[in-house]
Amino acid sequence: MNQQTEMTVTHTGSRRISQHRKRAKLHRNLKIGISCAAAILLGFTAFLTVRAYTQPIDITLKLDKAVITQGEELPALKATAVYKGKSPDKMLDKKRKLTIKDFIKELNSGKYYTLSYNADASVDNTYPVKIILNKDFQKRMKEKWASRVRLDVQDGTLVVKNKLGKWEGKRFRLNSGEYMAGDFLASGGHTYYFDENGDMVTGQRQIGLKQCTFDKDGRLTSKGEASVQPDRPMIALTFDDGPGERTQELLDVLERYNAHATFFMQGMNVPKYPDAVKKMLETGCELGNHTYNHPDLTKQKPEKIKKQIEDTNAAIQNICGQPADVLRPPYGAINDAVRADAGMPMVLWSVDTLDWKTKDTAATIESIRSSASDGAVILLHDIHSFSVDAALAVIPELTRQGYQLVTVSEMAAAKGVSLENGKTYGSF
Repeated sequence: MNQQTEMTVTHTGSRRISQHRKRAKLHRNLKIGISCAAAILLGFTAFLTVRAYTQPIDITLKLDKAVITQGEELPALKATAVYKGKSPDKMLDKKRKLTIKDFIKELNSGKYYTLSYNADASVDNTYPVKIILNKDFQKRMKEKWASRVRLDVQDGTLVVKNKLGKWEGKRFRLNSGEYMAGDFLASGGHTYYFDENGDMVTGQRQIGLKQCTFDKDGRLTSKGEASVQPDRPMIALTFDDGPGERTQELLDVLERYNAHATFFMQGMNVPKYPDAVKKMLETGCELGNHTYNHPDLTKQKPEKIKKQIEDTNAAIQNICGQPADVLRPPYGAINDAVRADAGMPMVLWSVDTLDWKTKDTAATIESIRSSASDGAVILLHDIHSFSVDAALAVIPELTRQGYQLVTVSEMAAAKGVSLENGKTYGSF
């Protein structure tokens, strides 16, 4: 082998050795890189695993939606716990073997909280409801589970809707679709009034026989006595034979519409309904005498006539502290003996609804509507439910039409008539 060939072989071998060493080094570096990457990946995985077990879980305890209508019973309120994570079977408390799912179930059972609220199902309003966690549970959450559970407690409300309709700004739409007009509304613990156009009233306004004051938000703030206006039409509703089971209800509606009426009572019924008799006086209504047990006075002896009237006045005075102001003889029967012994002004009627005969609410309502006029004295009976229903319907209607609903004595005074004992009056 010559020298040149020898040098070529030597050079080639050296190059191969160099390449081999480079490949070996690269292989070692690759192994080291893979090992480092694996170590980093394992460390990151371990970090995520530890973090997953140490990161507090988020649970929301929220009051369920609660809505009722006035008059309904208050519902059994409750709250619902919600967990939006993906591991409901994850162990929350190893000692108790309590999983997240178990904890949610316990929360939903209501054992860890009470609900605090003060609501009135008869008054439409939105009432706040507060979720109060039990003290033992709060202690456990703070001392043991603070790093495990993040509990978001969300209070709520109980909504009581108005049974008549709903507010639309400063107007009130009835369930019938119409706006309330010429009427009072009790809402949210306050009283409002809407004029004949359905607009909420503010400031001062005479409504019926009361001078009413409303604040800027339409809430009634005061109600004082207002005199009867002689230049405005008026009607005297009169009720015979009571008090009865629904007289109190009738008085409530009269009071609501600032209206008065005259009640000609039978003495034997007076002790049965003392609260109704007292309210007649309290609300500005007039006490009337209709004898003790409804005899035809024209067929009685003078002493019997007097006794019937006096015993009734005594029964009324025993309840409310004063006797009746006016007398209505049963059947409207009057003769000279009755005039002589009555000792009181006697009031008959100009409109007989014949409610006692028809026994029909609609017929009684129609009788009142067709006969309504200034100075009318209308005869009804508050011992009959059908008559009371008719009165409850026409009181707001007559008020909206502009009639002042007054007592007989108020009407007489407004018309310039002086009521005298033994004299008879039927209209003014």
